[in-house]
Amino acid sequence: MFKVLIFAYDYLFYTLFRFWETSPIARNSENRAIVFLSLLLGLLCVSINLQIIHVFSLAFAFEKLLWPVFVAFIILWFNQYYFLRNDIWLKRIEKFKSLSRRKNILYTVLVGLFIIIVLVNLFYAYQLIKIQ
Repeated sequence: MFKVLIFAYDYLFYTLFRFWETSPIARNSENRAIVFLSLLLGLLCVSINLQIIHVFSLAFAFEKLLWPVFVAFIILWFNQYYFLRNDIWLKRIEKFKSLSRRKNILYTVLVGLFIIIVLVNLFYAYQLIKIQ
């Protein structure tokens, strides 16, 4: 199970890296992918936090959104360490470049679904807090 999660996390990075590689400014694609990955996970933490506030009927306060921001910075630090240490990100990229086209398409669709789910979850959490 743990290996599957690591594989999915690495492939999420690879997909974001490929996205930034195709952008008009393709410099530092690995750093952009790391920042976007951290931002995505930070948004997931914010939405979970908003849902916890709603479920437990806690009073909403801006201060309660500070812990997900702190967690997002920890995630950013972890991602910098995990991918940039000893240029591990290059090994991850090479590993995924050798996948078959069919698997690449399947995994890219799954990554897209994950991103959509995070954004829908954030919108849903915002609506819950707005109703409260």
